[in-house]
Order: sequence, then C-alpha cells, then structure tokens
Amino acid sequence: MKDAAKKIVICATHRSGSTMVCDDLTGSGVLGRANEHFVNWARHDVSEDYGERLAGILKRGTTPNGIFAVKVMADQVRMVDARLRGIVAADSGAGAFPHFIGWCHDATWVYVVRRDSVRQAISNLAARKTGIFHRIRTRAGFVPGRARRFPRALGSDLPYADLLAEIDQVTRANLFWRSFFERNRIEPIELVYEEIAVADRRDYLRRIAASCGIAELPALPERNLQKLSGPENDSIYRNFMDTLLKTYGERRR
Repeated sequence: MKDAAKKIVICATHRSGSTMVCDDLTGSGVLGRANEHFVNWARHDVSEDYGERLAGILKRGTTPNGIFAVKVMADQVRMVDARLRGIVAADSGAGAFPHFIGWCHDATWVYVVRRDSVRQAISNLAARKTGIFHRIRTRAGFVPGRARRFPRALGSDLPYADLLAEIDQVTRANLFWRSFFERNRIEPIELVYEEIAVADRRDYLRRIAASCGIAELPALPERNLQKLSGPENDSIYRNFMDTLLKTYGERRR
C-alpha cells in the first residue's frame, strides 16, 4: 500500500477548534487535506477491506506535495488502532495503541485544546441539540460535515446536570491525550483555541510547516468556517456559572 511521505495528525476533543485547524491546513494547499477521515470506521464490517479503505483515506487526505493530514478524536483512537491490526505493523516501542503509532511513524503531532471547558461543553451540547456542528461562509472550499450557512436557533438554556456531565467528558478526553502523549513519548505542537482563533494563523501554520520541511507558505484564502456560538451561548454560560456558585459545596441529604 502506497503511503504518504509525511503525516500530520491532529489530536482533538469535540468542539475544541480542531475543525478550524483543518480549514487552515487544507486552505494552505501544502499541509494535507485535513479532515476526520476515520469517522466512518466506527461500525465494523467484516466484509470491508480496511487496507483498501486506508489507501482511499491516504489519497483523499494528501496534497500534491505528499503531505497527508488527518484529525483524530480522543474517543476514536481505540477503534482506529483495532482496524489497523493486520494492515499496519505494531510499533514495538509504543506505550499504547501500537498499530496506530506504527501507522503514524515520524508524524507531526498537533494537539488542539480549548482552555474554557464550560464553553466547549455548551458548544457540544448545543450542536447535538440543533444538529448543526459548523457554520460556513460558502458551500465551496472546505466544508465539514453537518454544516450550514444559517444555523438554527439554539434556545434559552441547557440542563445544568447535562453540562456538568459534558464538562466531565471534555476533561477525561483531554486527560486521555495527555496520557497518550506521555506513554508514547510524543511532544506535540500544542494549539490553544482561544489563542489561534484571534492570532495570525500563519504563525502556528509555520510551526507545522517547518516540521514537515516546508519553508514558505503560499497565500491563504479566507477561512470558510465562521463562529457558530452567539448570545444564546453566552446566556447559557452565565446561567450555568450562577447555578454553580449557588449550589457548589451543598451537602447532599
């Protein structure tokens, strides 16, 4: 099976800003065609040729200069590792998920993290409630799944208990990545959403490009992704924090 010359693996949690990173990488034209390429591997089909499917992923995710990019969520790693068994040799030095590590040999690892886990949790619950995960400027260019130009209204609130549970999921997913990097002796390029969303994107893209041996970046198109959250998210955030202040530390009777 023909492999890409160089891989970029974006390690993410849901609603962390990783799709914006995919938009930026793909828009560069030289840093792979980043996407959640393994998302359809969740349901195992014994009749499927996963070697052939992997070859298709490599083809879709590689730019003409031989750079491949993929986004992998924390809750997908175990599944991806299982599907790669029998296709990719295990890395004998891996501390965890040896087939995934073997396939990502010499990859550039990029870890996207969101500092505000409350807003991340709100974003994820809101996306599931409305069925819209991304807002786009145009249907041309980079278009992720479940995206719309004009998203539906969210509503005024999300259940406090649901948000607490979602924050717990976000925390555990980030702890998973920290453990994954430590066990496999990986030092990723860490991107903080709150910083890269407002800074010159060329700054962080140059760091990734340098790790791939690319000295210069071409002109970048406008981001196709637009901010999805609005005043409703801010209201939900304030209500959640108010409730937390009122109830945290109460004795359970």
